[in-house]
Amino acid sequence: MATMTYDREGDVLYIAFAPEGPDTEGEEVHPGVVLMFNGDRLVGIEILPASKVLAAGAVASLPTAAE
Repeated sequence: MATMTYDREGDVLYIAFAPEGPDTEGEEVHPGVVLMFNGDRLVGIEILPASKVLAAGAVASLPTAAE
């Protein structure tokens, strides 16, 4: 099951599908959209700046990262 967190200060949305490992690498596939891979397995998606990439007002309802 995926988990989603939003860091308001950094304006970063992260969707995790699996835990990252020491070999996790990111690949920017579109400006502001980074796919995180551990080997050939997709483990997460990072979107930044989320408030500009996502639909207007979408970030207001996102769960925030623990402070």
